[in-house]
Amino acid sequence: MKVKQFPFSIISVDFDNGFEFVNWVLKGYCDRNNISHTRSRSYHKNDQAHIEGKNYQSIRRVVEYDRITDPKLVVMIDNLYQNEHRLLTNYFYTTLKLKEKVRKNGKVKKTYEQAKTPYQRLMESDKITKEIKDRLTKEYMRLNPAELQRNLRKKLDQIKDYRLVTVLNHATPPKKL
Repeated sequence: MKVKQFPFSIISVDFDNGFEFVNWVLKGYCDRNNISHTRSRSYHKNDQAHIEGKNYQSIRRVVEYDRITDPKLVVMIDNLYQNEHRLLTNYFYTTLKLKEKVRKNGKVKKTYEQAKTPYQRLMESDKITKEIKDRLTKEYMRLNPAELQRNLRKKLDQIKDYRLVTVLNHATPPKKL
């Protein structure tokens, strides 16, 4: 987690109960940086439904549910996340925020705010300084979403190809000379 990339202070991080997320290294990092951390409730699968939906779009389609242990694959995925994925997600992909949830006669009616990108939400916030807003706007103005999308697809293909070769290499016994 590169806290310096965030245009605001990180107060808390929330994880599901998977040990792949909550570990002593991350706990130590949070403790050293005064970041509180919480976990979702055990056996409540919908606690992290919003995040799980994003995980599917972001990572599950690429690496499925495999454990990522290959250092080269980690570098490839980190590069994708730190560049194209981060920029597209924060500047161009809109999200809905629940405005109101009303239960009437056993039915739930949900009302949502207008869909906006995280960038748009930050620009509307009075808690973000003008300096940070100017920096974000400058970054936004230099971005080309079509180019980012092409680069993202190219990197996803490289990751898939690398995974395929790696799987085939492990499945095929070495040839005897």
